[in-house]
Amino acid sequence: MGTVSIRTVTRWLSSSAVVAIVACTITERYYTPAPDQPRLTIDLLRDRGHNIVRAECQRLIGVRQSVTGVAHITVDVEADGEIRRAVIEHSSGDERMDEIFGGLAAQLKVDPPANMRGETIPGTIRIGYSCSPSAGTITVEGVTLTG
Repeated sequence: MGTVSIRTVTRWLSSSAVVAIVACTITERYYTPAPDQPRLTIDLLRDRGHNIVRAECQRLIGVRQSVTGVAHITVDVEADGEIRRAVIEHSSGDERMDEIFGGLAAQLKVDPPANMRGETIPGTIRIGYSCSPSAGTITVEGVTLTG
């Protein structure tokens, strides 16, 4: 999987009438492609994801009969279609699955739009999982470019 980087920002607010200092910490976790791993198509991501979800289902289910989750991920797409960075914008409900999905999304290579001229454009992808005692599966909604 790719590198996970965490950026922390602290904001300070003050008022002239009453001095109030409020610290707010925002943490953003993002995933970058592992240079020693091949790029994935959506189909390869789906294949790898199926195997991983099946392996994780026993942990995810616990005492329940089934469990599902969907992660919403934003990606930065390079002119050649390679994903440069992936950020989990909405959690699937399981931190470990978010890490797996973020790492997989960062390894993607998609077809870039024909009019792209070297700039990086944003996109979104949704990856979900579903587990039952007898099965596990992944769903992938391909990259939608938003730029």
